[in-house]
Amino acid sequence: MLTKEDFSNRLKQALDSKGMKQSYLADQAKTSAANISNYIRGTAFPPLDSLVEIAKVLDVSLDWLCDLEKHEDKAAPKTLGDIARVFSSMLYWDTVEFSNITRTEETFFGDPYEGGHLVEHEIIYPSIIFKDGDIQKFISDLRTMRQLQQQGTIDYSLYSRWLNDRLLALDKIAIDTQDPLSYLDGPLPF
Repeated sequence: MLTKEDFSNRLKQALDSKGMKQSYLADQAKTSAANISNYIRGTAFPPLDSLVEIAKVLDVSLDWLCDLEKHEDKAAPKTLGDIARVFSSMLYWDTVEFSNITRTEETFFGDPYEGGHLVEHEIIYPSIIFKDGDIQKFISDLRTMRQLQQQGTIDYSLYSRWLNDRLLALDKIAIDTQDPLSYLDGPLPF
């Protein structure tokens, strides 16, 4: 049975992943900011028509929003749009940085009063290299659009429309969905 707390958690998660403000959600879902605040605090549950509007604005399924979908779909991505969605949501994670593959840093060793020294070393960060030009362009454009939105050059509405249009275009491009675990029996394919 869906509780107000379950709904509250899903609503918070969806807002965070989209980087969306409560006031924007309220405006787009045609409800009051006070209602959204009550839903987030877990003190109220929306009527069905509001629930449907909230799910549409957040671009999530009703099953997911109502916590009926307990496990996320682990299916392999089928289109470039599926991959692009993962990377667009990663922009909102504090634990992800789009950066160089390697970084050189210096560490001081020893006592500074007894002749310690700096040692230069490279730190290698895990990375994914996309060979597909469409995804490379999407990620580059996404970073630029996100920066423009954060600087206030463009508003969230324009950013959201741009992102939705690009994702829909990438949804039309199928990808090879070979079983990624098939390579574990032999050497890696690079």
